[in-house]
Amino acid sequence: MAARPVAARVLAALLGLASWALAGLGCGPPAARAEGQPATALASGGRVTFASFSHTCAIVAGDVQCWGAGGSGQLGNGQLIRRRPLPVRVPGLRGPATALAAGGSHTCAIADARVHCWGDNTRGQGGVERPLFLLSPTVVPSLPGPVTALAAGTEHTCAIARGAVWCWGRNEAGEAGAPPQGRCRGPHAVPRCSTPPVRLQAIEGRATDVSLGARHGCALAEGTVWCWGEAARGRLGDGARDSGPRPVRVQGLPTPVADLALGGDHGCALAASRVWCWGAGSRGQQGDGGLEDRPLPHPVEVPEVDVRLLASGGDRSCAAGERIWCWGDGETVAVAVAGVRGPVRALAVGVDHACAVEAGGGVRCWGDNDYGQLGSGDAPRDHSTARPVAAWDDGRLRDRNADGRLVVICLGDSNTARRPDGPVSWCERLGETLVGATWEIVNRGLGGATAVPRASLLRADEPLAYALENDAPDAVILAYGTNDVLADVGADEVVAAYRRLAQRAQEAGVVPFVALTPPLQPASSADNVRVLALNRALREAFQPERIIDFHAGFGPAHFGDRVHLNESGQVRRARLAADVLERALEPAAAR
Repeated sequence: MAARPVAARVLAALLGLASWALAGLGCGPPAARAEGQPATALASGGRVTFASFSHTCAIVAGDVQCWGAGGSGQLGNGQLIRRRPLPVRVPGLRGPATALAAGGSHTCAIADARVHCWGDNTRGQGGVERPLFLLSPTVVPSLPGPVTALAAGTEHTCAIARGAVWCWGRNEAGEAGAPPQGRCRGPHAVPRCSTPPVRLQAIEGRATDVSLGARHGCALAEGTVWCWGEAARGRLGDGARDSGPRPVRVQGLPTPVADLALGGDHGCALAASRVWCWGAGSRGQQGDGGLEDRPLPHPVEVPEVDVRLLASGGDRSCAAGERIWCWGDGETVAVAVAGVRGPVRALAVGVDHACAVEAGGGVRCWGDNDYGQLGSGDAPRDHSTARPVAAWDDGRLRDRNADGRLVVICLGDSNTARRPDGPVSWCERLGETLVGATWEIVNRGLGGATAVPRASLLRADEPLAYALENDAPDAVILAYGTNDVLADVGADEVVAAYRRLAQRAQEAGVVPFVALTPPLQPASSADNVRVLALNRALREAFQPERIIDFHAGFGPAHFGDRVHLNESGQVRRARLAADVLERALEPAAAR
């Protein structure tokens, strides 16, 4: 999808087999509440893999703010965060941001007429060879300036500079503008399967807009559309099936084309006051009531006289005038979206969620919310009706979602269990159990494993300090995992660290809780002896009302094995913790 500069038309739609983005115009300073407040631009991304991620970013008064999944650093705040349900400001841009684009697990912005990228860089989509994950904005070298437009695909990125299209990143099918380099697999595939910024050839005229799919891209040049990369299923819109880096002109579109948007393996354009689509159709992407692929553009019946904006992402497309109409992802004809007040000023569509900027500048999102990508600040519950983004990060807000509940932060991830979309801990289950609450997990061990004991304690101060400053939590849980528990630290070290962390939380006006480590099986094991000793020391060090004890009413019989809990065990522990927290915080919530 493209993310145009502020002076340009708004909108852009990111795409990707799992990526998407959006851009919109606005003005004015950031405010505590996002509802009814102007946003300059939005971009959202995600990808469909073994672990599915999704994130969203916005420009507010020149600052970039991001929320949702951040496990690859795509939120740009220097942290690896699994779920972020409220916006956080991205520091480190060299000047005010003017455009955004979000890919599978990476984000890029135009600032000072240059491209800055952060997040997943395992295929070179961040524009540099190393490191594999960019935790803060990094300038893409070797691009001529000034850069005027930007787009991000699942694992590749493109920009427009001086009327030419430049691309970089994954290049299996020539989607990054160079001869195809074969399948990208394994940890050492970056040099073999990615390319530095390459200028695309054969586009006739000056390019003004660019949009990317999962493995293809298209550009708008002087009213015509040119596409390159993977051609299967009619992605390139020229009726042929020849893949490669050389752009071909989309056939059969009226000119001039006013807007362009790509989904994972389909494309759409706005021309002659109508929407035209081509490419894959097995999920209803063509909006014609059928499930057939279309190698050439055809008109889509949209129940709107004056369509002004267009967006595509994943298997879905949307068009907006006075209302928003969407098709695909199983819907074969256009259906109206509820909860958005028209006319909208910007629109974006992703694999599982979408966002729009209303006339007054407020941002509303709908769809999946498992990673907080809707920005509504609530539990990971899907919403078919559009909901407002709760609040922008102004660096001073408390309870920014204004729900009177709490933000829970777990230090030292405890007892993870594997599931198809990645590891989950009882602490994450707690976030799901606390209906309406926002929550966060920091200091997770690498790859979802429980944090290493001594390293966990030593590095806990930094994420806690960050959370206290940026998340405005009402409560903090100090939770210690049972994997290798106390293997190289003593109970006195844990207690000392928890005292230090609890004191820091209290100084910030945040209520600290201590979760006792559940007993291990067998009860006579050396590990369990150390766990019980630690729990005794914690009981002596902290007030009883600040202790979360899972042993009462929940014991070793609920363990799936010595280390990991089964799903029912995770849920039960979370419910017990939720009961403790809600009782303890009820007076504060009432205030």
